[in-house]
Amino acid sequence: MKQLFYCAVGVSILFLASCVGYSKFPIMRTPNLKVDENLFGMWKAVGDTNKDNFFLVQSAHDKYYTIERARKEYGSIENWMVEFEKGLPEEGRIMDVDTQGRIISMLGREVKDMFNVDYNYYVSYINKRDKKPIYKEEEVPSYRIANTDFVSVSFLHNPDPISKKEEVGYLIFKLLKIAPDTIAVSQVIEPYTSKWGSQERLKKELEDNVNNKAYFGDTIKLYKVKGGHYMTDEALEYMNK
Repeated sequence: MKQLFYCAVGVSILFLASCVGYSKFPIMRTPNLKVDENLFGMWKAVGDTNKDNFFLVQSAHDKYYTIERARKEYGSIENWMVEFEKGLPEEGRIMDVDTQGRIISMLGREVKDMFNVDYNYYVSYINKRDKKPIYKEEEVPSYRIANTDFVSVSFLHNPDPISKKEEVGYLIFKLLKIAPDTIAVSQVIEPYTSKWGSQERLKKELEDNVNNKAYFGDTIKLYKVKGGHYMTDEALEYMNK
């Protein structure tokens, strides 16, 4: 179970080396399942005895586009604007914000369209004693296939030890339960997943096996520590209290 846990979160090279069921592609080119507000916040895995570990699930706004974040990282909005505008043509006002200070458009393009705000989560796996997250703010798109919800989690791995060339792979998870305080997921463990040559084949295999228990691994459960929208440094500050 511990090995499956580390494979599932996609954060440990040691365990990823023996992971099965990864894909060369995300499930589809464009995610089609809107994010669930219940998932945003800080989580811990049931059975993880290390009190320092936790997951942070964010929206694109939490990761990138808040005035508060710009102030924290650049000292002022003016400094952030100078950095953002480098190399860009002058086009008048380049951004609009909502009443919560979230940036909703830049250069005339809506943030929600640029970054699939409504369909992508951003997931970090953090040990609060480390200076940097083990797995930081990675994009996790969500999908619905055959009336079943899935997410795909990217990770770097080395399929050819001789060349030592890293490639991006995707771990596929079936969402079994989403409740206000609990999540349950199961990873695709079909060993031939990495051999499928197209997203169309991947999607078809998932459709055909969505109820095939042998296709999926053990159930992984997580419980909510605190819900809501947080920047990474805010989450670390809270967990270190």
